[in-house]
Formats: sequence, C-alpha cells, structure tokens
Amino acid sequence: MGASASAPQIFVAVLGASNYTFACATPRQTLDDWVDALVRASSTSMVCPV
Repeated sequence: MGASASAPQIFVAVLGASNYTFACATPRQTLDDWVDALVRASSTSMVCPV
C-alpha cells in the first residue's frame, strides 16, 4: 500500500437462519458508506420482501 492508501473496511450482512451472507468492501466507516453497503445488500437476492 502506498502512503495515501488505507485498508478497506468490510461490511457483512447475515440473514438469520437462512445461511445467506452478503459482504462488500467500503473505503471508510462513514454513515454514507454504511448506507450504501446496506442498500447493496438489500438489492441482492439475499433479501426478499414479505
């Protein structure tokens, strides 16, 4: 890693007893990064509306 690089932050979402797991890397741990990761997780087949 260069002087301006930083380690990625890993976001993991797990859906209860279904064994579905979603993970992605984000550049920081800001609210914007967390919301973006949550939106990405909910737009996958991991989450289905009831």
